[in-house]
Amino acid sequence: MAQDVSSIILKTEANYSSLKVYLDSGKVISSFYNNARPHKSALIFKTAYKNTGVFNFEFYPLGSDRLHIVNRDENNKVMVLDGFTVKSGSTFSLAMAGGTGISSGSAIMIPNLLMPDAIKTKARNLFHRISDIKLEPSEVINGSPCYKLTGKENVMDKDGYLMIWISKKDYLIRKIETDRKINDFRVRTTFLYTPYSLKADNKALFKFQPNRKVEL
Repeated sequence: MAQDVSSIILKTEANYSSLKVYLDSGKVISSFYNNARPHKSALIFKTAYKNTGVFNFEFYPLGSDRLHIVNRDENNKVMVLDGFTVKSGSTFSLAMAGGTGISSGSAIMIPNLLMPDAIKTKARNLFHRISDIKLEPSEVINGSPCYKLTGKENVMDKDGYLMIWISKKDYLIRKIETDRKINDFRVRTTFLYTPYSLKADNKALFKFQPNRKVEL
């Protein structure tokens, strides 16, 4: 049966918020292409979530040893590794907000769907940031047939867009791409997601473990 945009979004939101466990690894590639010195940057990230409240998000820029972590344990204790400095005492929402900019937004893209009420942001999730949304022809991302949704984040930005690829099989996001005007230049950012599952529970994925690199 053919799907429309609204049903795809509702199924995706419902799917994420109902998951007991979610694991992913991925990459963010940012292309600063419309300025005097065009260049690219990339970071690696990893997410581990349980609906009991346990959560770990970590990332590091490629070519750097500055690992960043936001962790919440089973007792709701939040720990943050900001590069080389370990911090505690923050609320979960503030800790996630603090990691958003330096992670190119990846810190909240999927977590906002997993935990709709846990992170305070202007928009409930990325679907609430997009207007003029359309369903485009399906595409395959890393072997997964996907619905492709396109729209605008800022209707005043005629060249800007937001595109989302959602797996037809499991309604998990495989790719997001944005194009935004920042000050006097543009940035095209691609978020690549590889959700995965394990046959046995791996508690190490959810522990706060500073002073190391993310292993994909």
